[in-house]
Amino acid sequence: MIALRCKYLLKLLKFQAEQRLAEENRRVEVYLHASTLFKVMKTCETVLIQKQLDTLHQEFRSLLMNEKKDDLGRMYQLVSRLEDALGDMKEHLETHICTQGLNAIEEIGETGQNVSYSSHSCLT
Repeated sequence: MIALRCKYLLKLLKFQAEQRLAEENRRVEVYLHASTLFKVMKTCETVLIQKQLDTLHQEFRSLLMNEKKDDLGRMYQLVSRLEDALGDMKEHLETHICTQGLNAIEEIGETGQNVSYSSHSCLT
């Protein structure tokens, strides 16, 4: 029950962050001078994304394992707004791809099919 509630809250957080960023963008266009847009958006990104980055990275692993492509795309769109924030996500993705590839190779090996191993960084 708690895990389900946490997943719901994280999904809500991602949706609300996207919604708030769009709202602030519209507010600047309507009520403020265009020169304030960059500063307002950077402040919103810090509050809505940067401060939640550890939680988002944890959720990223879960989304990868469950192949939640839409949520992964939404998370990428959010996190990519921050400079140098995708590093951990890239590492998790690389590890996931290597693990899945090795598992597939082992599965093929168990069925007796010939597989040639090449030297990839994830095989060492």
